[in-house]
Amino acid sequence: MILPSRAEIIGHAKNGTLLNAIFDDLWESRFQHCDALAEQLAQAQNDGDINLLSLLASGAIDAFHGYKADLGRRIYFLVLRKLDISAPALITALEGLSGQKGTETYEVTDTLSAWCGASGTRPKELLTLIDTKQVDGCKLYSLSIAIRSGLKVDMSYFAERAYTFIADGTETQKVQVIQALSEPPFSQDADWQRGLNAFSASVEQETADEIRSAQTRTLLTWFKTAPPILTHELHRLISKAALPTTPAVARDIAYALAFNFKDFNSTVAGALHSLLRLVRPEPDTLNLIDYGLAHFIEAGEVTRVRDHIAELILHPDSKISFENFDSVISKLHEGPAECLEDWVVSWLRTAPYKLCQELSDGLFATKEEYKFQSDFARFDLSGMEYGFIARRAIAVFFIKPAIAAALIISLGRCASQTQSNVLSDLLFDPLLVNYTSADKHLRTVADDAQDKAAQMVKKALLDLKGYCDSLGEIGFIPELQPSERERQLEWQRHSDSMNDSMRESKKSSPFAGIFAERVLLYGNGMVTWIKDNPVEGNDDRSASPGRRMEQTLANFSHQYEIPREEVLDPTGLRMKLLNFKLEGRPE
Repeated sequence: MILPSRAEIIGHAKNGTLLNAIFDDLWESRFQHCDALAEQLAQAQNDGDINLLSLLASGAIDAFHGYKADLGRRIYFLVLRKLDISAPALITALEGLSGQKGTETYEVTDTLSAWCGASGTRPKELLTLIDTKQVDGCKLYSLSIAIRSGLKVDMSYFAERAYTFIADGTETQKVQVIQALSEPPFSQDADWQRGLNAFSASVEQETADEIRSAQTRTLLTWFKTAPPILTHELHRLISKAALPTTPAVARDIAYALAFNFKDFNSTVAGALHSLLRLVRPEPDTLNLIDYGLAHFIEAGEVTRVRDHIAELILHPDSKISFENFDSVISKLHEGPAECLEDWVVSWLRTAPYKLCQELSDGLFATKEEYKFQSDFARFDLSGMEYGFIARRAIAVFFIKPAIAAALIISLGRCASQTQSNVLSDLLFDPLLVNYTSADKHLRTVADDAQDKAAQMVKKALLDLKGYCDSLGEIGFIPELQPSERERQLEWQRHSDSMNDSMRESKKSSPFAGIFAERVLLYGNGMVTWIKDNPVEGNDDRSASPGRRMEQTLANFSHQYEIPREEVLDPTGLRMKLLNFKLEGRPE
């Protein structure tokens, strides 16, 4: 980019082409160049050489679209915050820009806030215009910006004005002013106490959901800087403002726990979490709850998190699953093994089967194997519970036999001889009978004389050997083999099923809408020519031959084992697993 001179800018203004020069990217601006260009334009405007504001009044920028229009609006926003103009003129210009498609509210309010904070006199000027109704304080968050900026200039004056609005303003004014008091620059205990008194009166008086949401959100930010002596009073006010806990209030609390967890002591964090358990969260709130619950796991409160997730999943009208809690799952796998294994045993031992299935579909959704590390003796299981938990584990993790086998082995290390025999039988049938390849996970245990589960595993492997030897004695029976026609039908069914699954996965994949799909009929790689930026002194990009980039394509594959009885005796296998699922907990 070549920064335009003052004379060039004035020349475009006189010729009526300045707006086109800005929005058509005449000077080939990039993101990092916008500030310098905006500074040049603002100086020319402040010196009276050009009039950028008049260009907005005609609505001429409606003709610009796409990337260049976005870049032009960005330059205009950067210019406006540097101008020495009145508040009404600035707001008129911002309204002209904010009406453009693609313009975010944040850009507008950030520009007004930067302009207001650039001079110590502007906050009072803007507030005076709002008082005299020359400026609508409800537009562009003008009132909120005036109060927030003014608190940094004259804290006493603007704080009292804020409390007046909170007591006597309209609903919109109250919401804006309450939001402006987030993280206030109070330095004295008396200032904090005065603010708490004003909020206490407001909490007692207000019932509108939007106001209560703003109260909750603002008071939650005060924990970060308020004196510790006021923590109890803050806690009391938030508890009062947050009841009844509406969806908006729940989202504010969830946001605070997700991103400001360190600002709260354990008592306050626990109380805020208890408020969240009173509502059925909306999807965006659920994501925030997930982040907050991950912080509770870091703090060692796994039981609190487990109980909350169980409540959400088991609610009659709930469509929530364990998969919705990515952050919680990540923390469980990254943290101490005891936390994850306590969770697994607790649900297998006492929870409804719906929760148990969530262990496979959610907690271990991306894992085929897991080695349980903790001593299960600490769970103080009764004799009958060993077999019960093992059967439930088989039903839950049947398509992940390595996980089911690892859990049974951990149970076997602290089981009595009687229960060890029961576990060995379950390890053999249905696990090893259906997944003979699972023996590779068990050999190391059987060969370790120091492992308490070695004898149990050896017995299961001997049973498997006897089973396989018996099958071998029968020999090959052609009549029991599927015909060629049956093989073709099965492969066609399998292919159709895989294609259907792939199409469904594309619908929900975030990458499907980002990357273009190309089908290569042959070859194992692809070559792309990339046009680089033109070299200095040569603006013709077409003259550049381009840079060759070669990429080798990778192969992706996944192997899985079909349970034997799914082919030989599917009805018997399903009945066996169904009995495991429906088995009641032993008394």
